[in-house]
Amino acid sequence: MTTLLRLALCLLFTEAGFSQNAAPDANSAALVVLQQKADECKARKDFVGMEAMFRAQITMQPGLPNPHYNLACALALQGKTDDALKALTQSVATGFADAKGLEADDDLASLRVEPAFAAAKAIAELNQRTAGQPASPAVNPASVPMPAPVRGAVPAATDAEPGPPMTKQEIIDILKARIGTDGPHPQKEAVNLELRELIKKRGVSFRYSTLSDRHLFTQVGGIGSMIDAVEANYGKPKPKSWLWGEWNISTTSTRTFSLSNAVNQMGFLVIEPDGKYLWKVKADDETKNWIDGKWREPTADEMKWMGGAGVVLIGGEQGYDWIVHRDYTADDGKDWITIAVINSRQTFRSGLRVP
Repeated sequence: MTTLLRLALCLLFTEAGFSQNAAPDANSAALVVLQQKADECKARKDFVGMEAMFRAQITMQPGLPNPHYNLACALALQGKTDDALKALTQSVATGFADAKGLEADDDLASLRVEPAFAAAKAIAELNQRTAGQPASPAVNPASVPMPAPVRGAVPAATDAEPGPPMTKQEIIDILKARIGTDGPHPQKEAVNLELRELIKKRGVSFRYSTLSDRHLFTQVGGIGSMIDAVEANYGKPKPKSWLWGEWNISTTSTRTFSLSNAVNQMGFLVIEPDGKYLWKVKADDETKNWIDGKWREPTADEMKWMGGAGVVLIGGEQGYDWIVHRDYTADDGKDWITIAVINSRQTFRSGLRVP
């Protein structure tokens, strides 16, 4: 823990103390003294004593996230991995939001190989992004399997480091810690939207099943487009360069039929990196009828629940604008794209990469 963080914690303790009805000055002073003693214990590698100081802080202020985070550090330094992850979980459940600090803290180095650590970081990012939303009700850490969050207000992870594809348990842990119910909740929509964006950035490590997975998500607060994002973003998102090249086009979408049925062949589509495309719509089209057009970047709203990169073909088939992105639902090991009329999303084409 840095000197700057210790100063910030002292300020937090002082503010928290004045919010109490009973003896705020004494309460604040005691919290600061305990912090100082904990620092002294750490300096002489007395991690058991350090643990005791933070447990005393928690007894005085159980609703503050920082003492739980610091307890996780003390436990991790003793090699008590399970207990450390539980303390980290309680920290995020009470609002800890410093995802970058969590990643950089040497005290927690031994926890970074644990799946729960990735869940902790993800929840910390959500905490930071939804800081202006109404507060969530307190969460019982015993009811949260194994995620874990963190502290103050620091920028979330950058686009350059989105992290690995999210696991099913990681998503469930986030929903459980932030919402935890299939009923009304003041943060339900906001948390689902933030989680959707996280899924779009990272993808998911499992193929979604409506029969087995939908209930798992909805019972802890998952809704609508977040679940759509889970279904549509299997694997690591692809960059825009993945779309370059030639694609054989068929009229059947792989979302509706199996790939073996997607054989109503049309023409081809070539997407070029210089902002141009060439589209032979029908197999028997003469060269003069090929569409030689331009593409543009899609907006975030146009991408909806789809992660990775996409392009919009301006004035494509029938004069419509069509959005193109990878079809993450394809499961035959080949490269497929989905091409859809951007306004309605009701008319689809499928594209298979030409070797």
